[in-house]
Amino acid sequence: MIKNEFFPPIKEVFFSCEALEEIECPHMLDEFREGVLQEVKGRRWASENKCAYCGGEFKGGLIKKCSVCGKKKSY
Repeated sequence: MIKNEFFPPIKEVFFSCEALEEIECPHMLDEFREGVLQEVKGRRWASENKCAYCGGEFKGGLIKKCSVCGKKKSY
């Protein structure tokens, strides 16, 4: 894979965007847009020590689980 020095990966571009859901791009496929949105949200939530799947808070002792969706902490 050739790295492009001028443009970072698309997920990096949107990572700190505050209005992520409001971005409209007519040339971007809906499935691709939703995939990027979900991955960026997940990475943002994980960086805030929240569930990467839904943004919920974790509970538990040794095994942390999300208090909203019940998934185990994976990071």
